[in-house]
Amino acid sequence: DHTQVLAALGKPINAIALAMFAASLFWHARLGLQVVIEDYFHHRPTEIALQLLVTFACAAGALASLYAIGRIALLA
Repeated sequence: DHTQVLAALGKPINAIALAMFAASLFWHARLGLQVVIEDYFHHRPTEIALQLLVTFACAAGALASLYAIGRIALLA
């Protein structure tokens, strides 16, 4: 339940492991989307714009996840 999750994330090793998982998840997503964009979009300006969009979206998602994990870990 909710309290058990908060207690588990209150332990530093669990919070660090979850943060590393979140960072690698967004990194992997960015690399996968990069390959898809390179394979299916051949108009160079569109490809560059999509690559930038994916990079910023993954960075925003990773930062939001790390912020949430840190907030839970430090307040638990």
